[in-house]
Amino acid sequence: MAIKNKIGLQIDLETVISQLEKANKNVKKGIEEMLIESKQAVTQNLEKDTIKQNFPAKGIYSVGTLKKSIDRTDKVDWKGMTAEIKVGYDMKISGMESVYLLYGTPKMNKVQKLYNDIYGSRTKKIIAEIQQNKLNEILGR
Repeated sequence: MAIKNKIGLQIDLETVISQLEKANKNVKKGIEEMLIESKQAVTQNLEKDTIKQNFPAKGIYSVGTLKKSIDRTDKVDWKGMTAEIKVGYDMKISGMESVYLLYGTPKMNKVQKLYNDIYGSRTKKIIAEIQQNKLNEILGR
């Protein structure tokens, strides 16, 4: 079971590339900066909400591996014209704990705060705003 939590750049890439080239800016670097800033916003929310009080049974069974497993690397992966950056929890460290808390089980509800920190509409709005502001900054608008 491979779960991929990633932030993508949700804009018309051809238009952005032409605008960045007209402004004599480095396209790849600009897009990477947008994704890194977006990831930092998500990571801050996860760090704030990954506390025992938000876990089932108020975290009496938590040993702290989930907070340690928050992915803090700023590596942007390029696959052709698509840029991606990993967000959320690293399953190599936290194992299935992050999956159970984000999606729930038949007997346990998901932790809505953690789910919203990655997939929520408020998070999506924040990411879109960050990306638009960064693009405007790069283009000098």
